[in-house]
Amino acid sequence: MTVYLQAQYPMTREEREKAERLLSEKSGDGIVIIPHGLAMAKTRVLYRCDRRACETCCGCGFTADIAHAASFRRNAAGDWIEDHDEA
Repeated sequence: MTVYLQAQYPMTREEREKAERLLSEKSGDGIVIIPHGLAMAKTRVLYRCDRRACETCCGCGFTADIAHAASFRRNAAGDWIEDHDEA
């Protein structure tokens, strides 16, 4: 998994790379620090719907609410985990 973090203050490229490396080693995930002042994209994520999100489903098959995503479940720690079909 890659985790994107927004820098809260100006950092040099070397500082960002060092912080990314240290955080990646601690977390086990890929870390990308977005430079201060550079806005992250405002992308809306859609998931395949489990069709239980509302009483009157419009039939589009998608939802922005991960709680109603067909292929995600919440683990005991409260994290959302994607289920993969084993074929």
